[in-house]
Amino acid sequence: MAVRIRETWLGYLRGAALAGILGLASAYAVFHILYPMATFPPEGQPSLLLLSLVLTMPALLAGLASTDIVPVIFQSFLGSVVGYVLSVALLLSPLALGLYSLAPDAAPGFVVHYAFVYLAAALFANFLVGLVGLAIRNYFLAKIPRPAPWAVQRK
Repeated sequence: MAVRIRETWLGYLRGAALAGILGLASAYAVFHILYPMATFPPEGQPSLLLLSLVLTMPALLAGLASTDIVPVIFQSFLGSVVGYVLSVALLLSPLALGLYSLAPDAAPGFVVHYAFVYLAAALFANFLVGLVGLAIRNYFLAKIPRPAPWAVQRK
């Protein structure tokens, strides 16, 4: 019983860690959309190729690390919340340096107003690409020959 509870909590912690990675990627994408000159590589306009790579690669890796569809859903939704919080924090960092002028109490509303569509797109990208990663994992795990259980081997 205690081992099962421990495995459950470890699964939740792994899902939360993967959601943090997804949130960091979506926060960077939102920050790159809002301020493309303050991110790496500095550009005049946001790059669609860079944004798609930043959103799909962590989601694919999180899908490969997941064991079932429920953790993929959990990671997608928690990653969007973490992404919003981190995008507000990333938005406040150049404000503290004086690079941009925006009132700090207006930053959460600024992110919601200008980047809500991108956060929603990141949610669906995390979910769909995570499902693709899970399908790839299950496809390759099905091809690995596994030994029979102990009860079947004992004759």
